[in-house]
Amino acid sequence: MNSQLKAEGILLNLKLKCFIFLSFFAVNSYAINVLVAKEAIPYNTKLTIKHLTMKNVPKVRKSCTPVTLKKLEKQAYMSKHYINKGFILCEKSLKTFKNQSILFDFGSIQIEKSGKLINETDDYIIIKKLNGKTEKIYKDGRLR
Repeated sequence: MNSQLKAEGILLNLKLKCFIFLSFFAVNSYAINVLVAKEAIPYNTKLTIKHLTMKNVPKVRKSCTPVTLKKLEKQAYMSKHYINKGFILCEKSLKTFKNQSILFDFGSIQIEKSGKLINETDDYIIIKKLNGKTEKIYKDGRLR
């Protein structure tokens, strides 16, 4: 009688372990691999692999199509808006990276700045930086 109870206990314990083992794999099999921001990513920042990590999530919002690692390796991207730490990277949060730099040659001085040229006069140049601020560079090399 005692050995029969012991055998039933072992069998019950084995069934419980198998159930837990199978349920663990069932949960992971329905998970989706997505890229998540390791740290906060500022606006208009070029994305690199060091900013991101892979994570399994059970579901993703309908409006979000997750970005794949292959897509990021294939082409350079930059953020369209500020991305918080732990945020799932969606395609609508990214845009293709365009290197917007301007090279000015003032004779003996060469200046390369990132941004767009807004205005150029005989004395100075006004550049709009990627973060939205404007910068005035005088042709003799001084800033403001």
